[in-house]
Amino acid sequence: MFKSIVFASGLAFMAIFPRVADAATALTTLPDINAALKSGASVNSVVDLTKCTSATDPKKTGTMQGGLRISSFLIRPDQSLSFSDDHFTLTTKDKKPIYQFLRYQVKPDNSATFSMTTMEMPEMRAMGDALTYHCKIGEGLQFFEQ
Repeated sequence: MFKSIVFASGLAFMAIFPRVADAATALTTLPDINAALKSGASVNSVVDLTKCTSATDPKKTGTMQGGLRISSFLIRPDQSLSFSDDHFTLTTKDKKPIYQFLRYQVKPDNSATFSMTTMEMPEMRAMGDALTYHCKIGEGLQFFEQ
């Protein structure tokens, strides 16, 4: 009887959390990323700006890391991929509300551009210039299918 309860509990756990044990699969080329997105798979991107270079100073790398699940995307005729994220947050120093728009563009040569535009609230006025970094797929910008 005890074995039946344990077995049934295990099945219930698997039904509630079916993907817990599944490891994410790295997508290392743009055709693989595009195919996964077009098939409806869940694709996450992880950016590590410490492995990317600034568009204004190629010797300078970024300092931040982050990620997102790609919820909407655009594949252009040349097979380049664009996706974005936007959110409200607070400034670090004075805790004022700001709006940030993040844009990702991935090109067929496995290079990518990440840009971030920050705007003051409530005016929606740009705060400084957009930050732009150049990355490579598999290094500064990674993709994972879950």
